[in-house]
Amino acid sequence: MTSVSTPPWVSSTRLLIWGVLLTLVSVLGTVVWLILVVRANTFPMVDLSVYRAGGRAVVDGRDLYTMKAPGTGLPFTYPPFAALSFVPLAVIGVGLGQILFTGVTLLALARVVWLVAGRALPSTLAPSTSRAVHFFAAAALGALALGLEPLAATLSFGQINVVLLWLIVEDLLGAVPARWRGVLVGVAAGLKLTPGLFIVYLLLVGRPRAAARALAGLAVTVALGFAVLPGESWRYWTGIAYDARRVGGVAYAGNQSIDAVLIRLSSIEGAKVAWLIVALVVTVLALLVARAASRSGREMLAVTVVGVTTLLASPVAWNHHWVWVVLVVAVLAADLLAGAGARGLTATVLVLVVVVFTSRIIWQVPARNDVEYHWHGWQLLAGNAYALCGLVVLGYAAWTVRQEFWPRRRVR
Repeated sequence: MTSVSTPPWVSSTRLLIWGVLLTLVSVLGTVVWLILVVRANTFPMVDLSVYRAGGRAVVDGRDLYTMKAPGTGLPFTYPPFAALSFVPLAVIGVGLGQILFTGVTLLALARVVWLVAGRALPSTLAPSTSRAVHFFAAAALGALALGLEPLAATLSFGQINVVLLWLIVEDLLGAVPARWRGVLVGVAAGLKLTPGLFIVYLLLVGRPRAAARALAGLAVTVALGFAVLPGESWRYWTGIAYDARRVGGVAYAGNQSIDAVLIRLSSIEGAKVAWLIVALVVTVLALLVARAASRSGREMLAVTVVGVTTLLASPVAWNHHWVWVVLVVAVLAADLLAGAGARGLTATVLVLVVVVFTSRIIWQVPARNDVEYHWHGWQLLAGNAYALCGLVVLGYAAWTVRQEFWPRRRVR
């Protein structure tokens, strides 16, 4: 296969310079913004405070699931293994913890954009510029990512979402040796339950050893929890894990799952059965689409489909959980570069995704105090925009791999 020629203005030096500038502006801008946010106490990293409180409860021997984080009144909702992982945050100062956690988040994001940018670029790029193009594409994607509302919210709240995203992407799209594939997926599921859907995906695409390693990784996290916190572990895995009410009002505008959409359209009691049915149907169809994408060699699309599905099918998918939009953008950009399918459709979906996730549109409607039950007209579209956009992405993915389901007949 011949290399693609590059225009004269695309030189390695220029791409590297622009990549460095984009990276510096992105990081410095994010740091300055976070300093202003923390000083103004607008978003005092409340979720990080909950993580620290969880780690402190482990150190002090207090009940993990009855305590409330000081200053926030929020409960700890993650598995016991997560609390063990947060112990280091509990033994250092608040300010230092915020700095270190933000640094880890930015490093995880940098690794994610590097991996997906490499997957998105055409394999036929001229070798003389491929590395520089890769660096520039990763820097551009990272700069865009920091402008996406879910990423901004993750940094503001001190959330773990980007770290979880990195664990999945590193395992399935990164440089993890074959004999260790699946372990990071299991660890991610041990920190938060929803990544467990990737274990089902691994089984579905015929990777039983990776699925077994993922299950083993998850089992180790559960065993560690029982070893250190036996009482809390028993209560968590037999009840607390399945109580969506602990994480806040499910109907709140920030919840962008299928469950939340249906609840806002009806009542809590009437929506639960509908949610179970719709979520199951969407999950099964999405897994089939992911399998088709994997079989056709589009692994990044497959991973993205499963990631978006974990958000849609979960009872609660807060706005800051939607960091998977970074992969959505990368997939759509890759399709545009490759000229796959109808470019007009791909460009339309890409613009829709970028506009929806940068515009803060879900916050342009009335929220809190159950006012979401009274949305009407444009408010229903704007207030449910992330979930609706996720369904559009799944529909687009199904369209791009349709040949795997309905192959054209060969003309003899």
